[in-house]
Amino acid sequence: SNNHINALMVDEWSSVWIGTERGLARYHSTLEVPEQLVSKDNIDFVRITNITKDKEGNLWVTSNRSGLIRLRETNITNIQAPQISSNRVNIIHETPAGRLYVGTDANQIDICENNQCKPLVIKTSVDGNGVRDVFEESRNSIWLATYSGMINIKNGKEIQYSAAQGMPADDFRTILKDRQGNFWFGSRSGGLVKFRDGKILKLYGQKNGLESNYIMAVTETSTGDIYVGTH
Repeated sequence: SNNHINALMVDEWSSVWIGTERGLARYHSTLEVPEQLVSKDNIDFVRITNITKDKEGNLWVTSNRSGLIRLRETNITNIQAPQISSNRVNIIHETPAGRLYVGTDANQIDICENNQCKPLVIKTSVDGNGVRDVFEESRNSIWLATYSGMINIKNGKEIQYSAAQGMPADDFRTILKDRQGNFWFGSRSGGLVKFRDGKILKLYGQKNGLESNYIMAVTETSTGDIYVGTH
């Protein structure tokens, strides 16, 4: 009650993991009430922003206060500075190869694989707001959603797509690439952008179908429908 829910994830046992402002919870139909974890081993499970599970069974939880937390059975480890750039973690993206990209409030992202994290510095300034979402198109092409626009790091070069380049806003939060190869970029104030090959294909906002120009989440269903969560 009276607790903001920021993230949801359903695992292979149909348990629902719930990330909130004040704790991590797990619910299953066999439980009368959800199991809750607020603090353990001096790690506070607060301001949770994302929950994901990798191929090895690790549960990765990002927190806007406690950094990146890994849970496996009963063991908890906390990866934070200096292993990653900042404790203010916004997003974690896993590639099909198991590589992890961590977006924080720092002007760089962290690439984690083989139990090691290395920073990739972003040359384009993100004005202290960090990286809100990450998508690896290929090993040589990474997309970043930032409050300085969309940034494509391709073969070591950075291409910025912001209001100065025709985008409806600078403050981007989400990235989705659909099965047809189109990108969907969600912003905080400019709605949703359908994008491909360096060009805007269509803009969606309050003027054409959305309840709000503040996009919180975008996903694609198995039938190809695009679901958009707004503020």
